[in-house]
Amino acid sequence: MANRYELNRHRFLAVVGKSAVVAAACQPLFAGEPALAAPFVRQDIASLNAASSQIVSYAKAVTKMQALPSTDPTSWAYQAAIHGTTMSQALQSWNTCEHNTEWFWSWHRMYLYWFERIVRSKSGDPSWSLPFWAWDSPSERYLPPMFRNQSSSLYLANRHPNMNNGTGSLSAGDVDYSGAFATSVYSTPGQTGANDIFQNTPHGNVHVGVGGLMASILTAAQDPVFYLHHANCDRLWQVWRASYGGIDPVGDSTWTGKSHTFFNEKGQPINMNACQILNAAQQLNYVYQNGPSLAQESCSPRFVCCIPIRRFFPMTFPPIPPLGDNQVSVPIPIPPDIREQLLALAKNPAQSVYLQLEGVEAARQPGVVWETYLGSVATTASDTNSPSFVGNVVLFGTGIRDAMPSMFRPAVFAFKINRAILAALGNSKTLVVTFAPRGILINGAPSHPKVQAPVQIGKMSIVAETIKTP
Repeated sequence: MANRYELNRHRFLAVVGKSAVVAAACQPLFAGEPALAAPFVRQDIASLNAASSQIVSYAKAVTKMQALPSTDPTSWAYQAAIHGTTMSQALQSWNTCEHNTEWFWSWHRMYLYWFERIVRSKSGDPSWSLPFWAWDSPSERYLPPMFRNQSSSLYLANRHPNMNNGTGSLSAGDVDYSGAFATSVYSTPGQTGANDIFQNTPHGNVHVGVGGLMASILTAAQDPVFYLHHANCDRLWQVWRASYGGIDPVGDSTWTGKSHTFFNEKGQPINMNACQILNAAQQLNYVYQNGPSLAQESCSPRFVCCIPIRRFFPMTFPPIPPLGDNQVSVPIPIPPDIREQLLALAKNPAQSVYLQLEGVEAARQPGVVWETYLGSVATTASDTNSPSFVGNVVLFGTGIRDAMPSMFRPAVFAFKINRAILAALGNSKTLVVTFAPRGILINGAPSHPKVQAPVQIGKMSIVAETIKTP
């Protein structure tokens, strides 16, 4: 897929590709260590089995880490608490995960890197590397079988029972990252960047689909499969860069300059920023099995990219009923002049039109995902291949009042609707937004679990966005 914007990938590499910052950034990580061997290879979990050294060593390390006190930075409890915890203590770096921020991808890369080193040390396996769960592959939408083995420390009983017994799987809509990768921009204030959209779909859908501890930001990292899930999220960041023209904000001092604290295998605190993890193979010494080949990036204050210019359409939107167990459809009358403008914008590859939802919240984890459609009529059947399918409303982290209540903020969703507009507005003066509650697939069929908490949507709008480059 070619980059749609004026600043293409070739120009980007010409601007920042020759910097020597990479070598300097490696020093804090590897100073005093033996010369680096070939990069560790993070393997697809589908290429492994229960007897593979990667699985045996992981289970061994989990057992050892779980036996350590929660005050030990290399313990299972402490490492999980860095992401989020319900424990009342407030130790260094606890509850510091970045969700629904511009540091989502970069923070989690740092987090996984130091976790991987701790597991390598605890397992006594110097060749260990973190596998990834490639749930984006149609053949890997079931929970990996070694995590369903009740005799293993990789098993958790409180996951969705059908995910644990092998009859449940993620749907194609759950793992669809096309909406996130439809832009080459990393992050925008309107939550329309790849990093922004990806956090909801597919990332949040996988958390909710697995269920149990994985469904809450405060407990997710206690599930051993969490780290494989995020290894795949990290791999897909590289896919976005390599195959979709993705441009990281290497000239944004806000993004590059913020420091995050983690712990090495000796329990010592380590500070890192985004400049130190841009090139995983060169700086962190790992690659992904069959992963994309990437040109090196470097932070450059001279590089400025991608200023979004947004235009909201003055329209009257009816109130949205709470999202619950039943499908909700909301008709939106489109004035003739705005209809023509929307059709013209939707046809223009340089323009992106979004359905934006703001003030989205629930009292607790709803436990379901709402497939969202935009069409000329209400949608009654699940069809994520339809042009009217625009994305999913899924709450993980933000938007849930009982998750980190002191840091609560409502969720925001931005669904690109160019294709849906062209399909729906040709012969219609009304757009219908449909929210359809769905669970995971069970024996290949959509399930409809009871919603654990209704979801409120405070505001809906349609906005056009143009990306300008300096």
